[in-house]
Amino acid sequence: MSNLIGQTLGPYRIIEQIGIGGMATVYKAYQPSMDRYVAIKVLPAVFSRDPAFLKRFKREAEVVAKLEHKHILPVHDYDEQEGLTYLVMRYVEAGTLKDRLAAGQLDLPAIYRIMAQVGAALDYAHRLGVIHRDVKPSNVLIDSQGDAYLTDFGLARIMESSEQLTATGVGVGTPAYMAPEQGQGLKIDHRSDVYSLGVMLYEMVTGQVPYQAETPMAVVIKHITEPLPLPRQIVPDLSEEVERVILKALAKNPDDRFPTVREMVEALDLAVRAATAAAPAAAQVGREVAPPVSAAPARKFGWPWDVRTTALGVVIAALALLVIGGMFFALGRIQYRVQVVGGRVEVVPVSTEAVAPTPAVALVETPTSEAMLAATATPTAKVILSVTTTPTTKATLTPTGAAQATLLPTPIRSVGTRLSPTPTPFDTPPTPTPTNPAVQFAYEVLDLIEDQPPAFEDSFDIGGNWIVNLTPQFIGGLLVVPSIPRSPDNEDNWQAAMLDAFKTQKLAASVDLRIADTNTLNSNCSFEVQQRAGDPDYGKRYLFTFSAANQAYLVRDVNQTFDTIASSRPSIADFSEFNNATIIVYGDRLAAFVNGELAYAVVDPTGPVVFSRQHLAANSGAVCEFDNFRTWNLDDFNLNQAAAEVTAPSMPTPTLSLSGRVTDAATGQGIAGAMVEAAPARLGGLDDWDYSAITASDGSYALFGLPTGDYVVRVIALGYAREYYDNVTPSSEAKIVHVTSPHETPGIDFDLTEGGSISGYAYQSDGITPIHGVEVDVRPSGDKHDDGFRASTASDGSYTIEGLALGEYRVRAEVQGWIVEYYDNVGDWDDATDVVVTPPKDTPNIKFSLSRGGSISGFVYENDGVTPVQGVEVLASGELTSGEWVGGDTRTQADGSYVITDLPAWDYRVHTCNKPGFAAEYYDSKYVRVAADMVTVREGSDTSGINFTLDAAGSITGHVYEEDGVTPISGVAVGAWLSTKEFVVWFGDTTEYDGSYSGWLGTGSYLIGTNAEDIGEKYVNEWYENHYDMNNADLIQVVAPYETSGIDFYLAKAGSISGYVYEEDGITPIAGAGVYAFPITGDHPGNGANTGPDGSYTIEGLPSGTYKVQATVSDHVPEYYDNAPEEASATEVIVNAPNDTPGIDFRLSPVSG
Repeated sequence: MSNLIGQTLGPYRIIEQIGIGGMATVYKAYQPSMDRYVAIKVLPAVFSRDPAFLKRFKREAEVVAKLEHKHILPVHDYDEQEGLTYLVMRYVEAGTLKDRLAAGQLDLPAIYRIMAQVGAALDYAHRLGVIHRDVKPSNVLIDSQGDAYLTDFGLARIMESSEQLTATGVGVGTPAYMAPEQGQGLKIDHRSDVYSLGVMLYEMVTGQVPYQAETPMAVVIKHITEPLPLPRQIVPDLSEEVERVILKALAKNPDDRFPTVREMVEALDLAVRAATAAAPAAAQVGREVAPPVSAAPARKFGWPWDVRTTALGVVIAALALLVIGGMFFALGRIQYRVQVVGGRVEVVPVSTEAVAPTPAVALVETPTSEAMLAATATPTAKVILSVTTTPTTKATLTPTGAAQATLLPTPIRSVGTRLSPTPTPFDTPPTPTPTNPAVQFAYEVLDLIEDQPPAFEDSFDIGGNWIVNLTPQFIGGLLVVPSIPRSPDNEDNWQAAMLDAFKTQKLAASVDLRIADTNTLNSNCSFEVQQRAGDPDYGKRYLFTFSAANQAYLVRDVNQTFDTIASSRPSIADFSEFNNATIIVYGDRLAAFVNGELAYAVVDPTGPVVFSRQHLAANSGAVCEFDNFRTWNLDDFNLNQAAAEVTAPSMPTPTLSLSGRVTDAATGQGIAGAMVEAAPARLGGLDDWDYSAITASDGSYALFGLPTGDYVVRVIALGYAREYYDNVTPSSEAKIVHVTSPHETPGIDFDLTEGGSISGYAYQSDGITPIHGVEVDVRPSGDKHDDGFRASTASDGSYTIEGLALGEYRVRAEVQGWIVEYYDNVGDWDDATDVVVTPPKDTPNIKFSLSRGGSISGFVYENDGVTPVQGVEVLASGELTSGEWVGGDTRTQADGSYVITDLPAWDYRVHTCNKPGFAAEYYDSKYVRVAADMVTVREGSDTSGINFTLDAAGSITGHVYEEDGVTPISGVAVGAWLSTKEFVVWFGDTTEYDGSYSGWLGTGSYLIGTNAEDIGEKYVNEWYENHYDMNNADLIQVVAPYETSGIDFYLAKAGSISGYVYEEDGITPIAGAGVYAFPITGDHPGNGANTGPDGSYTIEGLPSGTYKVQATVSDHVPEYYDNAPEEASATEVIVNAPNDTPGIDFRLSPVSG
């Protein structure tokens, strides 16, 4: 994890590191807006690369942030920034209970006080359906008054959902405090927290945890199998009453524990009162503590007995396999596997590299296994397990007499938080929020099927059960379904594998799926339920669809009439990778989960349908891969829909925001299945298409839940050109649609025309070898900043980009490790060849031959040349002969190393960027760009040894305001120049929401200035102090390592001058002419602009005042406004900011002769 001290996360400035653990690093930070210190818990970066984890983190953090109890450390905020996921909590100027116990043991009254406070916090959370899962002394903070605060609610649960968990070896929970059922991987509830709290009480009373061993796995097994070492054997003076509380809390069977934390704390209260009244000395627990109870030394990675002759060995081995499930188990930072070697059961560590599952094997020979287990049952081995093997060698372990449940290879879900329907008052809980009954029922079913064996499952190791006469194949343990791209000659683009299963109205199914290859963003995989011919509801089906646009839809088809009745938010998952989809159909209730996240849950008003066939399908040119297919017949579970009282995370009914109709411009007919999307209208691009809907059979659509604001709306439909409202194709011409929540904005209609396409291939530089996964980007030739169209190349290097209107386009190909290329074989936009599209035709053979990129590498040290500096941004930039900039950037690792990749062969200037405490530097030991040594990069090779030694720096801080000195301006860049007018550095990011900025410079004198060109509101740039002209600016002295504060700016609103430049005839526009505005008074140096293809120009950034304007271009006589040959006779132009002064036009005469 990068060193964050001195940096900012959101609005929080990191002050110091105050703790570190396996799950997180904790920092003290300052929040200026609230003038307070906070604690920020930053989770390991590996989890931030897991999309499923990030979604679950957000959901769990929202739940935890709502816990309001005086002994729960409150969560103020949570976010993710630059790959770092963090929680913001109250800062407590104290230590943990773990620290307190290390300083000496507590007496009984002090122990009870802590237990009562922590217990009240836990009981409150349990009544809201929140389980802590990691109760231990290090998660209890003790303030200066001795009050206890429980922290880290939900972190173990959040970590549990991460796909990175077993890859990193980070365990869920803490073995020393883990309940037996938690260690076995069984379902847990609030009584697991009772057990962990009991371990904590045991430790406070005796000075040690009950179970200790050399490995985490051995500790877990002791919790499961070994009797509890009696506390009174360690502390003889401990009262029997207190011991009985500990023993009950630490019962192996959850049913034998205290039903609630409250009852445990009440029992402890009575026990402590009795103990202190009977023998006051007993209250001084821990004054003299007996040595720990001795135990036989544990073997480091196995048990020292033969499993074939020891009954207890069989039980422990079976329990261990129940934990492992034929797979791997991770605790601490080591992964373990249970295996049988020479008749001995061993727990062995395994590498975290390329871990693959290992099938479990039978522990004993079949003729003797049941007899041995039955004959040797002992009171200490309360769980009797039967061990069987299936024909596919998957081990199945279940409690004797219980239903046999196969251990599934892929987790279906991670359960959402629920509110208990009948809470027992301890503290007053908040009033539960009314919830959608379909959502409630979906979660109930998900809970149920997690613990039940499927009626049917197929891991696709062999090609049985499926009707595969269309196109599916069984390849490498996957079902692969390639569809046929839609074309004028082929209207049927749907292909599927079909399974005839049980007839039911009540079905749940789970499958792992990914879109391995795609033709367009409309390409999708789907799980479909329908009927065979002759069935009662033949002609009706549901399609649970997962698209290449990373969205999930529910479509109802009645005799080829398609209606979308539910959809998820965009980017619910990356379906180019494997994700789990779980589908629930229960009469008229329908739901879909993706990686345990609820995508949608609805009630279909058309009523229930009997289903008898399932399809795994690929559509619109997709190649879909499926694995681990499972179905459950919910008829077997006797569910009662009316009894679905479990309260799931609330899903408020959204309000209707936008509506309209999508039609064919030629026929006027509605277009079904078109995707309508809305994105907030912001500067800097349209990346957040957060709201979408699919048109019904008549072309109508409705978008729900849009907050008040301005939006850009577009529609994408197969075979048509993509269109923005109001009937335009470039995104820059889109008409803004204003939404006022909760009111509807109707009539947002679209008339679509036929679309064309561009297709081609991406090869390596040999022009033969295809490159898979190249992103091909298409934009209109006249608008480099258009929203654009994108597609990725298939395994043969091919791509097709559809939905293009009539016009000219420029095409770019880009993929990591290769140089960006524009068609046709050029490196920048300006030199690209235009590609003409004529709908409905395809423009083929737009090919690319990409060259390997080069790289620059080196190290960054402090000025001693030895100490590495981590987290410094290093940037390489070069200017091509065309004037286009190329380059890249990265950050240094813990050893100070960096590598900037994917660089075209060229000459670059390389420099470090602003890092708190250090001065920025150009290579080699230069402080200004013009003096930097050039670094040459060659194709496919690394230019190494580009090292930096950074000097210590002082800081400059200040604010940027409007002229009133009160209103802050965010988004303004602030930078530094030497007194010689040579640029040094921009101060990191732009000004914050409060207008503040900070930067770091080496000792010296600097000119400080602003650049407000990239924000919507136009301002006049300024030099400190209150100067427009750099020549008049005040020098600022910086002395490292001190701060120079109060360097503030007060920017005036800017006006502009606009017009046209023509030839002498006043008709023919002149492109590329320079137009300059010179102020008559004041110290502003003026500004200029160049004319566009139509001869137009706009000179921006001008303060109010009087100007003279000149136009000039080669081969023409320069001219001042209005038709004056020299400045003295020019007509003055007045600017009243923030307004534009238009109509300042010129007619230039050609140079004679």
